[in-house]
Amino acid sequence: MMRFWRLYWVLEMQFQKLSVMLFCSYVGPFLSACGGPGANTPAADPTALREELLQADRDFSALALEQGVARAYERFIAGEAVQLPDGGMPLAGKRAILENVEASVGDMDFSLSWEPVDAMVAASGDLGYTWGVYYLETVGDDNEIYATEGKYANVWLRSATDGWQVLLDISNQNEPPFPDDLEFDVLLESDADTPP
Repeated sequence: MMRFWRLYWVLEMQFQKLSVMLFCSYVGPFLSACGGPGANTPAADPTALREELLQADRDFSALALEQGVARAYERFIAGEAVQLPDGGMPLAGKRAILENVEASVGDMDFSLSWEPVDAMVAASGDLGYTWGVYYLETVGDDNEIYATEGKYANVWLRSATDGWQVLLDISNQNEPPFPDDLEFDVLLESDADTPP
């Protein structure tokens, strides 16, 4: 139980930090326009920053394909990151995320790639998000290839020393498609015979 509360506290702290950063990202431009703090800071080019963030996400995916998922996460995950994996408990901190990734990949024969669909960067230029689709292929014990796909969203933090790094990593798998030969009318007929 103590471990749960510690994780809850860590997540609460991370969400508080994220809330403050988002608040500052939205309030900062208004302060600048009024001559407040940051008024002399030159505005960053939002289009260039968006493209830079999309490229960082593409580089993250390319590194995962070229050198493995564990190496990619080691390079692109921020120290204070939180991961919300599909169907799993939240993980707080780079160390916990890396341990989970390394345990998940183990000696598995698989390929993971993703492609960002869109991105947005805050006016401050140091916080943004990407979202897109991912593809996972694994080889089963029967030597058959199994493919799944899903969606992801990442919140990124930009620093002068490390560039863009993932602060929040969220993913969820798409529902598997229904087989073509599934007869929905049979399901509906049996439901119709049941009294309300």
